[in-house]
Amino acid sequence: MPRSEDIGPESDGVIWYPGDIYALGGSPHLIPLPSNLSVSSPIIYDIFISVDYEIRLFGDPHAYPAKSDVPVSFVDVSVSLEQSEVTLVVGENHVVPDLVGGWMLGNALGVELKSMRGDWTVDGVNVVAGQTRRLSLMIDQSKPIFTPLSIELAIKASRSDSVRVHTTVSASIDLRHLPALESMTPADLATIQPLKQTYFAPHASRCLLLPPLSVGSGSKNYTTPIVALHGAGVTLDNPFWPAAIPRQNGSWVVIPSGGSSWGYDWRGPSLQDTLAAVSALRAREPRIAPGLVVIGHSNGGQGTFHIASRYPDLVHSCIPAAAYQSAPLYVPETYSHGRYWLDPALDSILKASTAGGDNERFFGNLVRSRVRVVHGGDDGNVPVWHGRAAVQAVKQRDHTADIELIEVPQKDHWFYDVFTHPQRAQILADFASSQENDNFLLPSSFTLSVLWPRESGSMGGYRVLDTKVHGRLFARAHVVNGTIVTTTNVRVLSYRHPRAGTGVLPIAITLDAQHVQLDHDALHGPVIFLNKDGGWEKVHPSVSDELTPRSGPISQILVSEGPLTIVVSDDPRTLGAARRLAWALYTYLGLDIVITPDRRAVNEMSSLHHVGSVVVLSARSPTRYGQAVLHDSPSEFKISRDGSFMVQGKEFKETGTGKSS
Repeated sequence: MPRSEDIGPESDGVIWYPGDIYALGGSPHLIPLPSNLSVSSPIIYDIFISVDYEIRLFGDPHAYPAKSDVPVSFVDVSVSLEQSEVTLVVGENHVVPDLVGGWMLGNALGVELKSMRGDWTVDGVNVVAGQTRRLSLMIDQSKPIFTPLSIELAIKASRSDSVRVHTTVSASIDLRHLPALESMTPADLATIQPLKQTYFAPHASRCLLLPPLSVGSGSKNYTTPIVALHGAGVTLDNPFWPAAIPRQNGSWVVIPSGGSSWGYDWRGPSLQDTLAAVSALRAREPRIAPGLVVIGHSNGGQGTFHIASRYPDLVHSCIPAAAYQSAPLYVPETYSHGRYWLDPALDSILKASTAGGDNERFFGNLVRSRVRVVHGGDDGNVPVWHGRAAVQAVKQRDHTADIELIEVPQKDHWFYDVFTHPQRAQILADFASSQENDNFLLPSSFTLSVLWPRESGSMGGYRVLDTKVHGRLFARAHVVNGTIVTTTNVRVLSYRHPRAGTGVLPIAITLDAQHVQLDHDALHGPVIFLNKDGGWEKVHPSVSDELTPRSGPISQILVSEGPLTIVVSDDPRTLGAARRLAWALYTYLGLDIVITPDRRAVNEMSSLHHVGSVVVLSARSPTRYGQAVLHDSPSEFKISRDGSFMVQGKEFKETGTGKSS
């Protein structure tokens, strides 16, 4: 911040910018300087740096050779004056598919654009000053291409602010050409570099693929695909992670990015990216066996626990390696400064509201799955008790559960044969090659636990779509013999027969002592039940969205069907805040962010509602867009003219007060 007073609209306090603490190599911040700077005397700017030491970022200092008791962080800071006349430039972080056998391996192309000065519009895509966005283009290929090819783009842009300027920037993107996989021998396929597949998630994204060795035989009947989740700080360009995964004879291996090398702990947008990668593969190879086998290391192992326990019918087998159970158990807040001031009642609400991210609370959902937990006996990063306790927790819920701990003596956090060791490679091959076997048979009883229905799938055909009490009370469906169901805190429940589509005779189920005949409905799709006035009634699937309002953590807004839009008021401080949010979301999660002024949002209100999530930033007074949304969707939440908010008629205007619903 400048030491002199009253310089610029944001000079009334320190402006914090997120740093690249994850060393992702993101674009530097473009910080606008006040227009009334002195040209005759120096102006001094103070830069404040706040650095946290987190074990997940830097590791336990005791694990380093120096074995220091004092954690040390090294931070690089560089400042330069941007005097270039260039206003819109093409970045380097593009999303490009491989060309395999003449065909693009995906229909998405992403071109990174940076605005160095001014607001720009490129084919309807807005890029505000200082923002980096990825222009997502759809590839429409009608015939194979066998000649060397690179993509040459002439991108026409125009200023979308008050300045009338047009410009054209060029991008040249090379494609990697590979022969048709069917023409390769198993030996060639075993050594081929990972393939780059692109897709929309909903923006242009990419993953790596390891093709099955049997693809050269002409067979298109592939076994269950394997999803391999990388650990923290691992990029798709790093060759060690694909090399650590054994090639399969009949299964494709999908290596998603999760949006970035750190991702979102394989939750929310990272999970959305992962499932989109699998869907893109299945769309091109429709004869892939159903289900998934998920493996992962470190943070990817934690992600394996997360996905397998939230989607037990989808993930029938998994191998989490060096996995921590959850962030609170891995990096506890025992010594956090905030605990000295936090009200106990509010602390309880906070912990209950965030419990949906704690994997250990959902281990009971793994009793139908095949799980092998791999952990190094001398792991100096994630203590081995994480793996031991996970196995014990699942066994306590069902002692017949197919889960085992493979503790490898004298191995640290990472070892190169974590998956390629003959024993573990064979387990992975067996998991991928076996299909509807014993693990699909329901145990005598199981309990499905759900806290956030929007981020949970089915178990044994049963899925909780909505709860009676949102956010702080678990919903559970206890199932006996597959047909007798007792529910707790469940408002909407769906059921799809595990053999749907196979012609199995219909069955009847019992919901909270109420006998329900399924007829033929459950053989073709899910049957939806609504708990109303103490009883259950079937409703048509077409109204299920109306019965299941979005509830859960505020982070769910990051899972969007289109770009996340930030609406800013006329106060320039909100634009600065939006730029910083957009930088962090793009750098850390790879999300595409639209920043739009209030007046434009009002004019485009109907389209915004159907494109994706919307965040509204206002300062001293409410935005017209925000007021219009509240008018069209009445609730107990209101915003007054001075910008304070009201809940059930009670006004809240104290500084630092927030509202969560």
